[in-house]
Amino acid sequence: MVSKSNIFMYTVHIRRNSTGETREVSIDYEFFKNGNSDLFWWTDGNFSCDCNRADVFNTGNAVVEDVPCGYTEFTVLKVVLPDGTEIEIDSSTV
Repeated sequence: MVSKSNIFMYTVHIRRNSTGETREVSIDYEFFKNGNSDLFWWTDGNFSCDCNRADVFNTGNAVVEDVPCGYTEFTVLKVVLPDGTEIEIDSSTV
């Protein structure tokens, strides 16, 4: 079980592969540093899909485009926790 002391909010570094543009987006969810459910969320879960990653990439933009499901348009380079810890997400495509 993960203790409450290991819960952090975090920043995600996400790249749109077709343009090369990279954005830093603050995530208002908790990242369990010593657990693997959040890593799964980005690598194999709902946010491994381009349609959901587009929502993260477009956070705060007036124009939100509809991106079809897939696994090639966006790469999550890493998440950065408030203590500066960097966790690679899509390390095989970085």
